[in-house]
Amino acid sequence: MDELLELEQVVYGEQTEREFPILENSFVKFLFPLVAGILFAYYSHLELPFWSYVVVVSLTGLILVFRYFGRMFQTFAVYLTLFFTGFFVLRLKTLPEYQFPSKPTKYVLLSLDEPRLKQKSVVFPARVLMFSSESKNWIKPLNNKVLVRLARTAQSEKIIYGDTILVFSSVRRVRNLGNPFEFDYKSFLARRGIYHTLYAKSGRFEVVGHGGGSPVLFYSHFLRQKLLYLFKKYRLPDELFGVAAALTLGYRQALDRQTQMSFARTGAMHVLAVSGLHVGIVFLVLMFLLKPVFSSKLKVVALFLIVFVLWAFAFLTGLSPSVRRAAFMFSLMAIAKIIRRRSNVYNVLAASAFFMLMLFPFDLFEVGFWLSYFAVISIVFFQPVFYRFLFFKNKIFDWVWQLFSVSIAAQIGTMPMGLYFFHQFPNYFLLTNLLAIPLASFALYSALLLFAFQFFAPLAKLFMFVFKSSIWLLYHGIKIIDSLPYATTTGIYISFVQMLLIYALIVLLTVFFMQKYKFMLHLSVVVLILFFSLKIFQSYRLTHPSRIIFYNIPRHNLIVSLVPKHAFVFADSDLVSDAHRLNYFIKPYLKRAKIRKIKVYPLENLSFTVDSLLFARKFFFWTGSLRFYLTTESKMFDYKAKRKLFLNYILVANNVYMAIRDLPQLFDFKAAIFLSSNHDFKIKHWLKQANKEKVSVYRADSCAVVILLPDKAVYWH
Repeated sequence: MDELLELEQVVYGEQTEREFPILENSFVKFLFPLVAGILFAYYSHLELPFWSYVVVVSLTGLILVFRYFGRMFQTFAVYLTLFFTGFFVLRLKTLPEYQFPSKPTKYVLLSLDEPRLKQKSVVFPARVLMFSSESKNWIKPLNNKVLVRLARTAQSEKIIYGDTILVFSSVRRVRNLGNPFEFDYKSFLARRGIYHTLYAKSGRFEVVGHGGGSPVLFYSHFLRQKLLYLFKKYRLPDELFGVAAALTLGYRQALDRQTQMSFARTGAMHVLAVSGLHVGIVFLVLMFLLKPVFSSKLKVVALFLIVFVLWAFAFLTGLSPSVRRAAFMFSLMAIAKIIRRRSNVYNVLAASAFFMLMLFPFDLFEVGFWLSYFAVISIVFFQPVFYRFLFFKNKIFDWVWQLFSVSIAAQIGTMPMGLYFFHQFPNYFLLTNLLAIPLASFALYSALLLFAFQFFAPLAKLFMFVFKSSIWLLYHGIKIIDSLPYATTTGIYISFVQMLLIYALIVLLTVFFMQKYKFMLHLSVVVLILFFSLKIFQSYRLTHPSRIIFYNIPRHNLIVSLVPKHAFVFADSDLVSDAHRLNYFIKPYLKRAKIRKIKVYPLENLSFTVDSLLFARKFFFWTGSLRFYLTTESKMFDYKAKRKLFLNYILVANNVYMAIRDLPQLFDFKAAIFLSSNHDFKIKHWLKQANKEKVSVYRADSCAVVILLPDKAVYWH
């Protein structure tokens, strides 16, 4: 922890604007209008001509140069310019959606990343270099991307960054499934300029070239593969290899699901995701090694070396957003240290955020962006306060207390966002960080030395032993913490407004304890009342006495019936057997609705009785006062009667052979619901018949259909 004290000396200071104006608090002030402009451009979808930005900048320049107006008006002009800058930066980075052919077509694609290996496919983003038109000509779209899914084969598993692939397939627009509280995957990809997806079966694609794209990124991926080979050369076990690759090189393809979950539940996921922690460790090592040079004439060389190594490490680990933010921030700190100026850490953070958003405005909508900055700000502000609470003469105790104070400070800044985005809290985060941070530091130090001395076998083996031991202790230590009773509190769901209220409460209580303003304590009570009032309202809204939800999962059936504190889940047998995938769809809603008991049944067999759900025959079932008939057989119906049977809804699934016109002859029903297991062409055919026969229809293939009691069917929104 001596390095932390040294880092504090680097980033704290009291210099005046006259001494060091570039790192004064100006960037803190400039950041807010820039962020406001980016947010306005993202959510308003307003289109402004670029000449309006030129006019604003020109007028601001004239106001600042000739000073016809007062200081307040000049400040307003600068802020307005920054607002427009944020607006147009996002607009320039937003790629328009390209209209690709709807029919299967030949595409030439450039891989933009290493593929993520899934059970039956490999997935990676790619740029469309060209595609063939109906006239046999090749069309070259401008910088348009698609998300590619290829059947998992020996050939597709070998695809790397820069490979050129010829694919024969059709491109589809990315869309959300419309299920309750699902992840907004469409917006997630749109922020990366991806609006379409493409799938190709085995035999419909081939690799036709290598070495495309950015030469720097290509060499980065090539070098990373070479370094990963070192871990395989020394025969790291599979579970340790995944942790080692993720911790040192940001390569997470080899991580198994259970290991990721263990690190996430214990609050150690920041160790696996190469981020500011790892860049900070490299920075501190460089500062320690080059400290004697700072006061010499070679300080410029030292500065160049520090900045070069930081960005080399960033490129080596894939130049992820978190790494490039950290590399830029520590580069600014290095500049301040080398020229013997003490920088204001808040302004350094604001400067790094300002320039990063100028280059990558969509980072503003990434969870990692906010978590990284809030963690650092919270550590800078709260850690010295907590550290002064206790004093230990013993260096070991003092080191432990410093680490504890850093962990507590970081949790204060990130806890509200962690609850909002990840819905869980690691109860033993102090124990986790006490174990994970030192071991991760040892692992990273030894890995860097291993990479540097890999050609000298005796030293390489020594560093590999230290590295392997650190990874082994880290892996098994996290597993032990994860297995402890009450290691994680899960199922915590708060709204965005509630997250803001928690941050408001932290600010108010901080001001109260530091300034003793009683008014702040009174406001804290008001914030608490608002928070719990929203929580009660949210629970009441979601815990409706009874409802049934027909989920939209392409080529599958999933029905969830909710009664107070109970959920009965009926799904296809392959979904029932894949618990992780099933939970991905149903858990977001069931956790929010405070469902205590969940029972899962295969939909192929409905001949049983479950509490309020009575299945009298194979395809007839009741829930409360609602009656359903599920058609899944290849023949039309197995029900025949002399008179019509009253039903609420008929569920049409599995591309059953039927004619809509026959339904009114057999049943007296309110509407038909086409489940998502049906093909598009079937549903379109049925819709034409339904319009002709004036039969009411709900489509669960576009978004989830929810039926409330009393009998009221709505689409989820």
